[in-house]
Amino acid sequence: MKIPYGLANFATIREQGYFYVDKTPFLPLLEGRDTGYTSLIFLRPRRMGKSALVSMLAHYYDVYREAEFDALFRGLWVHDHPTPERNKYLILNLNFSTVAGQGDQQALTKSFVRSVQSSVRTMIMRYKDRIPELTYLQESLDDYDEGSDLLNAVLGYVGGTRYQIYLLIDEYDTFANDLLAKGHDDLYASITDKAGFVRNFYRSLKMGTELGAIARTFVTGASPILLDDLYTGFNIVTNISLHERFNALAGFTRPDVERAVDELLRDRPDLRNIPELSLGSAAKQASGDPPAGGPDAPGRRAALLSMLEEYYNGYRFSLDAGEKIYNSDLVLYFLREIVVHGKFPRQMLDPNARTDYQKLHHAWTEAGADTGERRAMLEKILQDGRVEARLIEQFGRKGPSTRDQLVSLLYYTGMLTLSAEPPSGQEAWFDIPNRVIRELVWEHFATFLKEEEGVELDQHPIRVGLRAMASDGVIEPFLEAFHLQVVKAMGVKDLRQFSEKALKLMMMTAVVVTEIFHPLTEKEFAQGYCDLFLSPTRLVPKARFSWMLEMKYLPATATAEDIEAAFAQADAQLHRYTSDAELVPAVTRGMELRAGTVVFVSSKDVLYRDLRKRFPSGATLP
Repeated sequence: MKIPYGLANFATIREQGYFYVDKTPFLPLLEGRDTGYTSLIFLRPRRMGKSALVSMLAHYYDVYREAEFDALFRGLWVHDHPTPERNKYLILNLNFSTVAGQGDQQALTKSFVRSVQSSVRTMIMRYKDRIPELTYLQESLDDYDEGSDLLNAVLGYVGGTRYQIYLLIDEYDTFANDLLAKGHDDLYASITDKAGFVRNFYRSLKMGTELGAIARTFVTGASPILLDDLYTGFNIVTNISLHERFNALAGFTRPDVERAVDELLRDRPDLRNIPELSLGSAAKQASGDPPAGGPDAPGRRAALLSMLEEYYNGYRFSLDAGEKIYNSDLVLYFLREIVVHGKFPRQMLDPNARTDYQKLHHAWTEAGADTGERRAMLEKILQDGRVEARLIEQFGRKGPSTRDQLVSLLYYTGMLTLSAEPPSGQEAWFDIPNRVIRELVWEHFATFLKEEEGVELDQHPIRVGLRAMASDGVIEPFLEAFHLQVVKAMGVKDLRQFSEKALKLMMMTAVVVTEIFHPLTEKEFAQGYCDLFLSPTRLVPKARFSWMLEMKYLPATATAEDIEAAFAQADAQLHRYTSDAELVPAVTRGMELRAGTVVFVSSKDVLYRDLRKRFPSGATLP
């Protein structure tokens, strides 16, 4: 099996036999003769396969590639069901991810023009035999210093012929989002206002469509922010992002992932040597699936599918969609790591994807009415795993920021997704889609706390303390560091924000950002809910201990009797939880379990008491 991680060129994928998920059944819908679709925009989070989709469209509709149709599309749905517009158009394929979202306006304008020039140069080389006049444009190509002027020139040459253009714009908003993510709001405003070069470009695009030189337009991006700010110059576009029929236009479905796993296991029988598959994956055990029973193929298949489901599935892009979508790039990243290294990746989130999300931190931080509201919203999302809000289909940088805008931005950038639960009136439910995104939300919250509250959660002593918990079964170094770096810092700022819930949230955040443990909060054990369960990650090879913690908060005026009563209540809860003979062994994965209670007395004391020093995984306490 050849895994096309990082590849988006359709011809390369097809000609060299890479794994490919067929998106051609959507072509009749995209042509939409019955709906009048001609100019479309399709929004999805980053790394969901949008560029591969655009490349497929370019190869299918390109008149230049008519002779290649059989070679490229044989075996795909559309080969036996060609649409009326197959290989009918000249293709102008723009990719604005190449535009540098930095520098001053002059540098940004030049980068934009160079991106357009590069695409037009490719178009000229491909079609100058059909339209010889394009050679005149080729000679003066570098003289243009405005993208709109160059586009107008192209449309002028094509408009006098029998040909029409299918205009493809991939990542239309990447450079704009980069500007906003870096806090360059003034520069963003200057390029999108009435005289801005971006608005002028889309105004020319609209004119070319109205005059007939452009027959179709397909635009991809991540958010509707730039679309809203361009609306008056580009109000011919139809947003299909929330349509049920296009829910799976990008990304992988469950059958797609099953096929990928089946092909991988067929081609790589040596995968039986991967420890996670031979022993049964942690995700599979925790989910309650039966163990693999050794290195048999059905067990390996179940382990892989369970892991991919937990970490990369869960996206719904329509309120009416019946199936969930996997992040395709992350699935391919995971499978490639197995092929290359013969084991599961140490980091379940592709480092390249992490960088993409980190770039969006400023945009998320700036959304919402004020700092307090943003913090409250993030806390609710992390505590409940979901939130209710109105999905805004089009919003820009102008006007007041709102709670709905923050939630909508988190949705469009992939941090939240639409829940299967029916909406309540105009408000929909949004969920965290999967495990890697949950950890990204925690990381964003940690960065937010550092920048807005001055609370540092990733101090070296905290990491060392958590490593000691995993390897040596001692919690005191971590609690000492957490008390000094977090609790006292919070107490100096504002004691009113102290509560058991707030402290648990802080501890969860400290655990997530250090990547020593996988934390589970409110995990159900024996008809009760444990405050915090910690399972070591694969990044700690010497780990021997899992932890079950109850947390209590008392005011500074608490007496010794109050403290003892809090410990007694927590001990009773822990006795009940650790007696769960079925669930405890599944989540501890053969490690020893330590259980105890942490009592916070305002910001002045952090007290700990073991339920029992050590006991085997799953043991029932007397």
